[in-house]
Amino acid sequence: MMKSNEEGEGEGAWPAPVPPSTPGAPAKTLREQARELIDELLADTTAGTERSWKQLEACISRNPDLPEAALLEHLINRTTAPEHEQPHT
Repeated sequence: MMKSNEEGEGEGAWPAPVPPSTPGAPAKTLREQARELIDELLADTTAGTERSWKQLEACISRNPDLPEAALLEHLINRTTAPEHEQPHT
């Protein structure tokens, strides 16, 4: 039986590691999830996404081995773009 953090495993022990066989355990790493999201974004054929693709591809080129960093940079850039570049709601 696994001890909880309250049973004295020390600071930084929570959340406790989840064994892979445990139901609810993450099936994929953050890196794998980021790669999947990037692939989905680049496969999007919705009108007006070409500029977004170029921005994402630039983030990927700056972070070639870190898809999670590339995705984070892309999302930060999209949320901090000047008001005239934000989509109208």
